[in-house]
Amino acid sequence: MEPYRTHTRRPTSVVVYRPIHPAAAMMGAFALIAFLVFSGPAFFKTMAATHLSCDRAAATCSVVSAVGPFASERSVPLGAIEGTKVNALRQKSGLGYELALRTTQGEVPVTRSSWDRTFRENQQRIVDRFLEDPEAPSLDLEGDQVEQVSLVFMAGVPVLGLLLALASLGHGRMEIDWGDQTVRLMQVRWPLPPKVRSFPLADVHAAKVMIRPPGFLNKQREAYTVDIQIAGEPESIALGGYNSFGPERQQQIAARINALLGER
Repeated sequence: MEPYRTHTRRPTSVVVYRPIHPAAAMMGAFALIAFLVFSGPAFFKTMAATHLSCDRAAATCSVVSAVGPFASERSVPLGAIEGTKVNALRQKSGLGYELALRTTQGEVPVTRSSWDRTFRENQQRIVDRFLEDPEAPSLDLEGDQVEQVSLVFMAGVPVLGLLLALASLGHGRMEIDWGDQTVRLMQVRWPLPPKVRSFPLADVHAAKVMIRPPGFLNKQREAYTVDIQIAGEPESIALGGYNSFGPERQQQIAARINALLGER
């Protein structure tokens, strides 16, 4: 009877190829910086909201101004309100209009500046009707609402920058499982799930560095990839993305893969 034989299983060998994506990284950084420098104040402006509420029984009006999670409130005695006024404010982009309460203590802005004068005048008429009608029990006026469309659009700028930055972290991964005699090639493209293909170890011939023509984002420089030659595949399979900063890194990865394949 043949005695039991002990087999020592080699651990799985992993080779990770992290190509540099300068275009994606630079575009992502540019989108984030541009948002903070140029769109940051406007972004917070789109999150601004104002509200006027008056209670005839309590004889008071309340003006609430909110920007995102931050809010401030100012109370005005109903008897101190003398009327309303639409102020024209000169800004860099042109004239803006705000609605204010005229009180015995001065003007109290109810809204922020808006280019739509007709909209402010309509709001003024609503407040005036309440002030002139002693039978009206209360008033609720949305002075400024959060601009949902602008908010979504502007919030998409940093999100796009983040996605581009994550795209620069994409990489290729090759796993050799000596016990199962299989090779797994994975292409990781954040934030998408990785693309995985498995092949018998015996079908994997070699790794080589391929030269790719200049691409859309870099028309002046050739790119290099680490390609895996597989038996039965019409073309070699690129391990990860392109690198436009010379073939040295790719040559090191290809040499490491070929060294591992030589241990079969």
